[in-house]
Amino acid sequence: MSALSALLHPSWLTLGRERHRPLLGIDMGASAVKVAEIQRSGKGWQLRFADCEPLPPQCIVDGQIKQPERLLQALQALLARHPQHSKTAAFSLSGPAVITKKIQLAALSELELEDQIALEAEEYIPFEIQDVNLDFHILNRQNDSMEILLIACKRELLESHADIIRQAGLQPQVCDLDLLCLINGWQTFIRPNEPTPANSATLLVNLGTTLLNIAVVSANGQPGYIRDHALGSRQLLQELKTRYDYSHEQAEQWLIMAESAPQHQADSAWQTEILPPFLEHLLQQVRQAIQFHKASAPEQTVGNLVLSGGCARLPLLRSLMAERLPIPVSLPNPFVNLTDHTRSGKLPCAPERFLVALGLALRGEQS
Repeated sequence: MSALSALLHPSWLTLGRERHRPLLGIDMGASAVKVAEIQRSGKGWQLRFADCEPLPPQCIVDGQIKQPERLLQALQALLARHPQHSKTAAFSLSGPAVITKKIQLAALSELELEDQIALEAEEYIPFEIQDVNLDFHILNRQNDSMEILLIACKRELLESHADIIRQAGLQPQVCDLDLLCLINGWQTFIRPNEPTPANSATLLVNLGTTLLNIAVVSANGQPGYIRDHALGSRQLLQELKTRYDYSHEQAEQWLIMAESAPQHQADSAWQTEILPPFLEHLLQQVRQAIQFHKASAPEQTVGNLVLSGGCARLPLLRSLMAERLPIPVSLPNPFVNLTDHTRSGKLPCAPERFLVALGLALRGEQS
């Protein structure tokens, strides 16, 4: 395998009880950089800090860094506010330059598998093989076969993110995928508080500014369907800018206010013209994930849906999704069982935006 095998590794596996080395989780999203650092506290976890810094529009588009100097400034501002931060970091990738594929292979030894994966990748990866980094993880092993999660990303994407972290004075130690961090964070910080019905799967929906991450996690904790989609609040912002002649900042403020302002939520254009096409597109992707799960694991129903991300509080989104699917839809707080080392009890932005960063911070357990 390439260098990615040392840097990028799936993290969804149940965490063990090894000594946790604090690791700064850095989630570089399209609208903000989120960071989180945790430490062991008995059998649970303690929050050292969590913070976020907004990014200008077009700084990161579809997971790719377009304005590296602005991203670096945001990360440096976060580090300056938390001078006791760890000097090693974990970051994650998503978007069209990242490919995941579940494949079936004959049972092989670890050495044989590495050689075979390199051959299989040429069939499944739509990029020049010399331009990508590869990794894999064994999901399931039978006597004569194995199920493999193949992971590939463009080398330039990985290096562009790692370079920002190095320029900020940190050592990038772990690279992961947004989707796998989402699963890891849910397994550790949310699942214990929201037990799913017996023999049922959980649907994770992380809705951001430009990307939608969807994962179906089986009853045994293994990821089934995992996929990124080009869908997020940017489409809604554009509609608000066009309809009301708003600036980008005014449109963003409208969405922020709409989370708690009844007059915004009751806006007739929002209810009848702006939200419905966006919601329909979102539901189309969610239903596709559910259908895929039913086809691959017909004995398991999807028992609940967990929302996260910067757009999870869009007005009417949660209630309409629960009505249209219909399955229970929750918007949990991943910090609810985390004791606060800072004693402040305050977060700079909505808690559901930190699930990927928390999943990254957990990688200190595995590094």
